[in-house]
Amino acid sequence: MIFFIHGTDSYRCRQKSKELQDQFAQKKDKAGFNIVRLEGEKLDFDKFKQEALTVPFLGEKKFIIVNNVTKNRTINKDLLDFLKTKDSELENSLMFVEIYESKKEEPANALYKFLKTQKFKWEIDSLSNYEIEKWLANYFKEKKADYDAKIINQLVAMVGNDLSQLTNEADKLISYKAGEKITAEDVKLLVSAKFEDNIFNLTDAIAYKNSKLALKLISDQLKSGSAPLAIQAMIARQFKIILKAKSIIENSGGYPNQGQIASEIGEHPFVVKKAIEQARGFSIGELIKINQTLLDIESQLKSGAKNPELLFDLLVLK
Repeated sequence: MIFFIHGTDSYRCRQKSKELQDQFAQKKDKAGFNIVRLEGEKLDFDKFKQEALTVPFLGEKKFIIVNNVTKNRTINKDLLDFLKTKDSELENSLMFVEIYESKKEEPANALYKFLKTQKFKWEIDSLSNYEIEKWLANYFKEKKADYDAKIINQLVAMVGNDLSQLTNEADKLISYKAGEKITAEDVKLLVSAKFEDNIFNLTDAIAYKNSKLALKLISDQLKSGSAPLAIQAMIARQFKIILKAKSIIENSGGYPNQGQIASEIGEHPFVVKKAIEQARGFSIGELIKINQTLLDIESQLKSGAKNPELLFDLLVLK
């Protein structure tokens, strides 16, 4: 029997894989001796064939999991021929798992197409923002956690669509509050620090005209699962602070001390310190244009822009 799990949602693909493994273990292999895991990208065909055809140890059958084998061009043809000719003879169960970052990277080779024709298959792609929020709310309920409904949107905006990271952050919050209600302040305290540090680095790169680094940092943020609107919001927030700091500096005819600016803007002194340093790289006119561009990006993202990275790249290149 062949099982096939594929899609862009790595977390839920792994969860489905675990579910099938657990079912097998419960029914056929409670000791766990006959669950075999193979990494497909480095898999040797003879090794696969040996595992697929040999009898299990003290059990009825083996459950063989093969990850990302369609990327292994050296065995694709042999493996496809094997599956086509030996499928009906196999005593052991085979589960192939293929995870890719986007639909553009979905494999198109013959082996992948064959696996997609199997009776037992699951295509699991990334959820929309609405679906992620619903999923996260259900996760908190399953954990019997008490939480302010506002934190769902807040968490998704800050973490993005990476369900694995969302789960980690949710578990961290649940553990931190230990039965008490989770609030927006808890999320801000425990979740935002790393994201904001990355945004400081990004605005630094833009401020110092380091376009190569800025483009890389934006790409890294998107690849890590950060939501485009969250990236836009954090960049926009920082540039608003920079504009306010620059205006105070120019209107005062010099550089008032950091504490005075922090008090007037109403921001933490560390944030203002960074803003003062970054303000040196821009004129008031440039900052106004950047803030307008960021408003335009926000509007396009909310309208469903298909290529968020391009919008950010154009901002940097301007």
